[in-house]
Amino acid sequence: MHTARRGSAARIGVALLAVTAAAPVALAHKGHREAREERSAPPAGEQPATGSGEGATAPGKGTLGGRTGDAAARPAGAANAPTTRSAPAGGEPSAAPHEEEREAWPPPGVPRPLAWLGKFHPPATHFPIALLTAAVLAELLALVRPNLLYAHAARFCVLLGGIGALGAAVLGWFFGGFTFDDDEWVMTAHRISGTATAVVAVVAAILSERFHRGGGGRGAYLATLFAAAALVGLTGFFGGALVYGLDHYTW
Repeated sequence: MHTARRGSAARIGVALLAVTAAAPVALAHKGHREAREERSAPPAGEQPATGSGEGATAPGKGTLGGRTGDAAARPAGAANAPTTRSAPAGGEPSAAPHEEEREAWPPPGVPRPLAWLGKFHPPATHFPIALLTAAVLAELLALVRPNLLYAHAARFCVLLGGIGALGAAVLGWFFGGFTFDDDEWVMTAHRISGTATAVVAVVAAILSERFHRGGGGRGAYLATLFAAAALVGLTGFFGGALVYGLDHYTW
């Protein structure tokens, strides 16, 4: 009976880990295909480049010493001249990107002290990622070769991983603002998956303590732990996509 339960839990864990590995790859492939289609389509109102080979130039652009664009059209001695941001007609110069970001801080609905704490969200995510992954590894080793060392390691990692996931999720809301009105769907997906990760990880920590204190429910605990590990991987992928793009892991 116990052997059958262990085998079922191991199969559930392997299946969840496979889903975790396959989902980011599929999403990255989709994002890479969309990005490639966008790059292949010329922008509206722009004419294709004329000529072929290294001497091909776009209309209105010159070449000089292998360089193309406005820099080549500048007079001698102006190549290193500082560039200034042009001002819109009848208005002030447009703000630099970092100034626009500064004006948008703190996030909507978040007091400034909490928004400052939210800046620790990116480093805080490393703890639940590492701890929950280590807990899954320890439990898989315990299923293959029962050992108290693996059980104690898993219990320790699940408990700290659940606390770390909850803390990282709270900091994430401080960092991104209390809203679902995001400019990109990746951000919304990161919010949802991150919140779900925290909830499932806390449940896994509770079930772990219940099981290790003799309360039973090993199957429910393992299934919840493996689900938390799958979610933390998916959440981490979306978080990385916010910085590096969906096609970061394409071959």
